[in-house]
Order: sequence, then structure tokens, then C-alpha cells
Amino acid sequence: MQNLAAIILAAGEGKRVGKAKWQLLFQGQTFLDCIVSKIISAGIFDIVCVARENSIPLDKRIKIAINTTPENGMISSIFYGVKALTDFAGFLIFPVDHPEIHSATLTQIQNAFIKNPKSVFIPQYQDRSGHPIIIPKHIAKIIPADDYVGGLKGFLKNHSADIHYVPVSDPGVLKNINYPHEL
Repeated sequence: MQNLAAIILAAGEGKRVGKAKWQLLFQGQTFLDCIVSKIISAGIFDIVCVARENSIPLDKRIKIAINTTPENGMISSIFYGVKALTDFAGFLIFPVDHPEIHSATLTQIQNAFIKNPKSVFIPQYQDRSGHPIIIPKHIAKIIPADDYVGGLKGFLKNHSADIHYVPVSDPGVLKNINYPHEL
């Protein structure tokens, strides 16, 4: 069994920004390209991007999984991402609207997971939880395809997940892009 695979959540419509967020530009690259490069820099090479049927990115470095029920929220994208990957100890869950995260932050939460691969790891900047998070296999494999009351946070709480917060010095873990003026 390999340590980690990454799941990039990119099945949102991007209504507030006018197109799929994976297509937006950050420092001259699409959000998706920027995030894939950072994940690879952190030593994670098995990557799946979960997208909508009408907005499929082309990138030879990653697999694509289609979320056929994106209206069920991000948790459904996690379901399809886990389903598309094989035998991994855990999954780095990376929303595509967080391009400012540093590769060193990914390495930091990955190292915490390697020491305790049965737990969930969430980066925390100035006492605020952020993204991406790492979910162990035993929890990831039971995430439902349907919407879940309280989303992933509610799911983890209801399944008594052992959650650890990793203090980081990266404000990018808190910064998701929802509107054009935030670019």
C-alpha cells in the first residue's frame, strides 16, 4: 500500500467567478496546474481531479474522475475521487479554489500523517482550520456519494474520526477564491 494519493475537488460550477474554478489563473497558471505542481513537489504522484461532465481538464499528470452528482456537494466529489484510486493509506483532499497553499505546507501535513496514518490531519493557521486535509483510508472508503448534513465536517464528527490539527505558517490554507475580485 502506498502512502498518499491526492484528490483535487473541481466539480463546482464556478457560478460566482463565471467559469470552472480550475480554469482560473494564479501567477500565470491555471489553478489546477498550480495545485498539481505543488502536490508533485510535495512528493505525491497519484493525483485524481474530480470534475463535472461538461468541464473536463486535460493534464497528462493526473487521472480524471467525473462527479455525476455534483449537486450533492463536495462530499460527493470525495466519494468519486476515492473510488477512482486504488490502495492508499490516505487521501489529500484539495479544493481547487485554494491555489495559494505552499508545497512546504503539504509536506508538513503529509509528514504528520505518515507518523499516524489512522487519523485525519487538518492544517491550522492562527487557530483557524483550513485546507487541504488528509483523510485515512478507513474513513475515506465510507464517505457517501450523497449529500451529508454538515458536509465533510459533519461526517467526520459523526464517525468519531481522530482529528489532529497541524499548526502551519501558511495563510493560503484559509484562502479560497469565490469571487473574481479575490484573484
